[in-house]
Amino acid sequence: MQVGDRAGGVMSAALIGLMLLCGVVAVRGGPLQPPGPVLTVTAPTWLAKAAGNSTFPVFLMRPDGSTVQVGRAVQHSPDALDVILFPDLTPRALEGTSVFLLPTDPRALWATVPRVSKGEIAVRAQTLVRRVQAQVMAILGHPAFAEEYKPALKSLVGETAEIIRTDPRLELIDGVVNDLLRQDDVDALGEVLMPVLLPELRRAVLEALTPHWNTLGSLVTSGRIDPGPFRDAAARMVANPTLQRALLDLAGGLAGNERVWRISALTADVFADALTRNPRFQPLISSLVNDPRFARELRRIEMDTTAFATGVFDLVVGRGARTETDPLAIQMLRYVLINRLGAVVVLVHEQDLYKIDIDRYRAPPRQGPLGTGRIAP
Repeated sequence: MQVGDRAGGVMSAALIGLMLLCGVVAVRGGPLQPPGPVLTVTAPTWLAKAAGNSTFPVFLMRPDGSTVQVGRAVQHSPDALDVILFPDLTPRALEGTSVFLLPTDPRALWATVPRVSKGEIAVRAQTLVRRVQAQVMAILGHPAFAEEYKPALKSLVGETAEIIRTDPRLELIDGVVNDLLRQDDVDALGEVLMPVLLPELRRAVLEALTPHWNTLGSLVTSGRIDPGPFRDAAARMVANPTLQRALLDLAGGLAGNERVWRISALTADVFADALTRNPRFQPLISSLVNDPRFARELRRIEMDTTAFATGVFDLVVGRGARTETDPLAIQMLRYVLINRLGAVVVLVHEQDLYKIDIDRYRAPPRQGPLGTGRIAP
């Protein structure tokens, strides 16, 4: 029995060794397989801080937006990165591709999401806002909320705002908020925002000051202006696709800024700490959430939010016609979730670049076209 166990262990070790050897040959080539194509690109300074022991995965983007791993990248010097493709790939199969080096941060992950998927996310976000707004307005308009909860919540928020106003931890924010929005980003947003904002604002003002006959009396006698045109203008602005793309790009840039995460977390922590320490907070919120008079609205908000989050996740990590989970997205998302800087190399055919927004991560080549040959250790 012991001899059989020992023989089985030897066979298992031999099988594992054979599998590892096959893996090495598949990645680096072997006696019967020539080495794969190699390309050297310029390495940015931030790459030295990336996790991965100076070795990073290389992906090729297919025409449908999905990706497949095709090699590895090795940093042999501070300013050079060698992109080493699998030995079964030929230079001809990769003609017309450009090399992009992306950090594994939220902004780069968002850049890899196809523009079609970004448009779908914007539509779903707009739908979610409308649905949540309808349910929240139903709760706020309920007589029970106005009589039992609104005065207490208003008092709690006011007290909390007054407490954190003098909190020394928030003094750190004043010196960096202006630096978070780069002037180029602000100018780009302004170029999109103002052509949308000004016509809508002008239209709303004219409609509000030119009332119908049934509201003319209130304007003359009490000076009240109909707020309806301003609400309609705001709704049209939110639905504007050009403005949506600009705001999503700005949000993606801020999401990739480490200081934004720290400041947001600090502000939320300070506010939540002050709010939850109030002895009236927990009983009030518990009563509101468990009030059967609001159960239907709260349940709908939960269902809509969950469906939106699931749909966005599928669109961010899914690629291709069947929206299959993409290895590039999963690789980047893993590092984003653990808040650890890594790097990935993406090869994209020039005719497919219009589908994504990663041109800012283009890696300049340091030599001629893709060639073959081993990289010296």
